[in-house]
Amino acid sequence: MASEKEYLVKEELHKGAFDDEPASFEIMDRYCMEHGYKRMGKEHREIYLNNANRTEKASLKTILRYKVTDIEKLNTLVSELTEKELSTSFDFSGDEKKKEAHWKRDKNLRDIFIHLYEWHQLLLNWVYSNQKGDNKPFIPEPYNWKTYGDMNVEFWKKHQSTSLEDAKIMFQQSHNEVMKLAETFSNEELFSKGVYKWVGGSTLGSYFVSATASHYDWAMKKLKAHRKNCAKM
Repeated sequence: MASEKEYLVKEELHKGAFDDEPASFEIMDRYCMEHGYKRMGKEHREIYLNNANRTEKASLKTILRYKVTDIEKLNTLVSELTEKELSTSFDFSGDEKKKEAHWKRDKNLRDIFIHLYEWHQLLLNWVYSNQKGDNKPFIPEPYNWKTYGDMNVEFWKKHQSTSLEDAKIMFQQSHNEVMKLAETFSNEELFSKGVYKWVGGSTLGSYFVSATASHYDWAMKKLKAHRKNCAKM
């Protein structure tokens, strides 16, 4: 697994004729399935290491690459949680290194699913609004990038009566919608700067990655820390 600055990718060195690439893609897909990664969209990138006009087909070398997200790794981790781990409230107060506000905010798996869901909604609403010509920032008023922690607390408060099962369904549905939306953009539209004025100085793809893969890594880190705490009890 590799990284291209703003997103996670799976790549494979294909050796041989271009017509034989499907076999290498099967290897890539199998690896992703076995290690909990999911392909983002149908597009892929090819990096040619030889001059095709001067190289025998059998000696051609091509790097095959496509974007992935690790939602399946998160789903697997969630499925492995025991009843004790699910019923025990998060408590990271004993770890002085965990000073960020979110370590105190979230108390259970439901809270994690809700946080992920709400950040999916931020992304979806932002993209849809700007596509319609309604210029809106990613972080909605009255919040901004300096106060978004307060926004996260409001998300937490809003869903304290939401069940774990409902939160899980909401998360899975919103993830699918984000992936579906991502597929409507080309690689250039996602990962080139200056394509959309409303994105600013970053890339559209960096927002997709932040709301998915980066947040899923955050969720897994918290769940693993919780499991470690439970093991000490």
